[in-house]
This record gives sequence, structure tokens and C-alpha cells, in this order.
Amino acid sequence: MIELLKRELDSLDEAILHMEANDHADSKEFSKLIKKKKIIKTALRRICKLEGIRNECNN
Repeated sequence: MIELLKRELDSLDEAILHMEANDHADSKEFSKLIKKKKIIKTALRRICKLEGIRNECNN
């Protein structure tokens, strides 16, 4: 689960950077990506906290 969330987070980072590079940072899709990234990052942090894992979850 943690690896899946990490891969999704990396994918979102790439998509965000791509949209910024192409001047689409003011679109609704960009805002949705930012919100999704925040949600996944929070979920990843909470899962790691519940499982007591520190080294594996640090980004």
C-alpha cells in the first residue's frame, strides 16, 4: 500500500511539473492535481504513523 501511494505521489509530481512548464497552472485540472497530491501525502503520512514505520515513509 505504501509503495502504491509513493508511486502515485511521484506520478502526480510529474504531472504537476508538466502542467507548470506548459503554463496550465491556472486551470481546474491543475487545482485538482494539487488537491489529490495533498490527500495522498496525508494518507501516506497517516499510514506510516499507524504502522510505526519511519525510514520507509520519509520523502
